[in-house]
Amino acid sequence: MATTATLTLSSADIAGDPVNVSTTATLTKAGGVVDMDQFNYCRINLGSTTDKVLIPAAHEYSTTNSNKLYVKNLSETASEYVTLKIEGSTGVSFGKLYAGQWLFMPYNQNDAAALMEVLPSVAGIDIEYALVHENADILADD
Repeated sequence: MATTATLTLSSADIAGDPVNVSTTATLTKAGGVVDMDQFNYCRINLGSTTDKVLIPAAHEYSTTNSNKLYVKNLSETASEYVTLKIEGSTGVSFGKLYAGQWLFMPYNQNDAAALMEVLPSVAGIDIEYALVHENADILADD
């Protein structure tokens, strides 16, 4: 069975006219012919306003693999957000997910100092995240 991800964007007025876009991608291992076969899912409460590492350094995913990362802010309070960061010596942030928003992106981590992190705007935000990947490591054990 194929591993797929589907994105649908629909709006009556985002561009002045109705927009309806839908696309589906088959998630394959590097090389593009074999379906992804590993999936790890976590749902956590960010109990403090400090950075939380999503994928520990012990689970580095090399640049030769095809990995996909999903993160969703489960808050229902519009002003609550999580800042997405790639930690390192400077801690570069690259976006915010407000209540109900999510991210799906290619993900490779081959530098133990450059960890994927989230930083909640307030304590107590629930998030869920998943990694579709080629390695057999399990995220939930960390």
